[in-house]
Amino acid sequence: MLDLKFIRENPDVVRQAMANRQEKSSPLDEILQIDTEKRRKMTELEDLRRNRKQASKERQADAAEAGRALRTKIHDLEEEVKTLDAKLYDLLLQMPNIPLPRFRLARTPAKMSWCAVGANRKNYPSPRNRTGN
Repeated sequence: MLDLKFIRENPDVVRQAMANRQEKSSPLDEILQIDTEKRRKMTELEDLRRNRKQASKERQADAAEAGRALRTKIHDLEEEVKTLDAKLYDLLLQMPNIPLPRFRLARTPAKMSWCAVGANRKNYPSPRNRTGN
């Protein structure tokens, strides 16, 4: 599974890797959208928690009512964040991994396959040279 921080910081790299893998249905745009929404809601949630803490220090009748209202807003927002987090996790599980840089897509008329390039090629035997099965 790809790291969300990596996807957030390098969407072009991930998009190019998905194009190289010929993935037609990668949920990259949806992941970025849900991540942005989740981060926005988390910021809002932290602000509400800070306001509730400040209201609890005031110890007045109006502050108590405001604290109760904030508590319900916080609870609702926490539920929304949990839902977004579950959606985000499911989408991240659907994202294929990025091939290592030492591999490239070999395009032959018959088929397309991944093969190693560079100095480490001898470490990756071709299917004809493998022993066993």
